[in-house]
Amino acid sequence: MKRLGTGLGVFLLSLCSYAQEAELEGCRLWRFILQPDAKITGAYDTRAYQDTSGAYDSGFYSELSAETSIKNEPAKYSFSGFALYGIRHYDEFSEKLSPFYNFSGALSQSESAFQWKLYASYAHTLTYQTAYDPSVGLVPGPILTSEESTQIQASALVAYDKELTEKMSLKPAYVLQHYDQSFETQSDADWQTHDVSIQLRRKHDDATVFTVGAYETLQVNSEEDGNIVTVMAGMEREVSEKIDLLVEIGYAYADYEVSGSGSSMVSNYRGTWNATDQLSLYIFGGTDFLPGYDASGATLQSRLGYGGGWKISSKIAVTASLLHNYQEAVDGAAVTDPWQHFATLGLNYQFSRKLNAGIAYQYNRDGLEPDQQVGSVSTGYAF
Repeated sequence: MKRLGTGLGVFLLSLCSYAQEAELEGCRLWRFILQPDAKITGAYDTRAYQDTSGAYDSGFYSELSAETSIKNEPAKYSFSGFALYGIRHYDEFSEKLSPFYNFSGALSQSESAFQWKLYASYAHTLTYQTAYDPSVGLVPGPILTSEESTQIQASALVAYDKELTEKMSLKPAYVLQHYDQSFETQSDADWQTHDVSIQLRRKHDDATVFTVGAYETLQVNSEEDGNIVTVMAGMEREVSEKIDLLVEIGYAYADYEVSGSGSSMVSNYRGTWNATDQLSLYIFGGTDFLPGYDASGATLQSRLGYGGGWKISSKIAVTASLLHNYQEAVDGAAVTDPWQHFATLGLNYQFSRKLNAGIAYQYNRDGLEPDQQVGSVSTGYAF
């Protein structure tokens, strides 16, 4: 089996080499394009270890990881996927190896009036996962945790964009989602969400679409069920070739069996600004109701994230991001440690098209002591 795996790896890498010689983006494998990458990281973490009393100690760790993204060539159906697997070694425990991984995939069809999308992911994380991908609008998961956890997500969407006039359309949709996350010290978080919506869309011009929508959501989990009714108005606008913006603002009423009921203004927003070929900025966030878990009630969660990248030269690039997370109980009561703040700063140097190195700093403030600070040095190779 080991020889078979090695042979297959050599075969795939040979295909990648051929594709890169042909100046393709990534590596071609039949009708798919892959972008494999390997990375070695060394880091110092102020919360590297936790003793039996719950106190944290600082320390060093190292990581070895490999990842690849995959997408198909333009076709009627769109497929995209991502695979990451890595091992972390803590210096304090010479024999302990902690694996982390993330496997996800999406299949969709949106070229006609009838649209659908299937998505699934399976991930094991060792600390906070706060990364945001503005190119696809992939946001951090609903639960941000510093402890080791395993997360499973699956969703299915069906929608129909019915044209009423040249500028007006009506779009009913249904989304089914399953979410499950297990932790080291807390009870599992698991729920199923059924979301039914209808949205009236008006095309103001080639760059702007105004929307008005009504949504009803049923959240089901082992502790309690919740029903949420939302009305929102929004705008999708391509301000220019460099600026894209989506803003939705509305009002929601939530009623849970145990947590009680409450209402709030809700929102959803995303924006990107490619100021120049070297500088890009983004913002994302919103407000939504989140089911309870680990004997805690349902909450109203608000997020604001922003960041950007600056390509200083052909070889040097800087990235930075900030994320703020706030939670309160459905009935408006305060919760323990309602605020979480996350900041990252990175500097990357591109030695060649394949080889790069970088340094990064991460700061997390979440109500625990001490605040988490992680400094790291890494080098990566793109096959």
